[in-house]
Amino acid sequence: MHQTDTEKLLRYAFLSIDARREDVHASGDLTRTERTEIEQLATGTLGSGQRTRLLQSVANNPIALSYLAALLRENEYRRRPLV
Repeated sequence: MHQTDTEKLLRYAFLSIDARREDVHASGDLTRTERTEIEQLATGTLGSGQRTRLLQSVANNPIALSYLAALLRENEYRRRPLV
């Protein structure tokens, strides 16, 4: 199966946060605007043009990438049914 650049980027970010056991609140030096945009990206509420711009920005910022991955991981855990 072919992975997109976005999938590769997020896979790397997931491995990184899992290795360091970071949580969602480890957003470091991100501004409120950056955090808000990343949260919108994680929930899928951005338009495609904004999403592309933000993904390019996140790819060049390790703190933003880790924050996005942590949010996505948290969302993934919230959606899992309890056994």
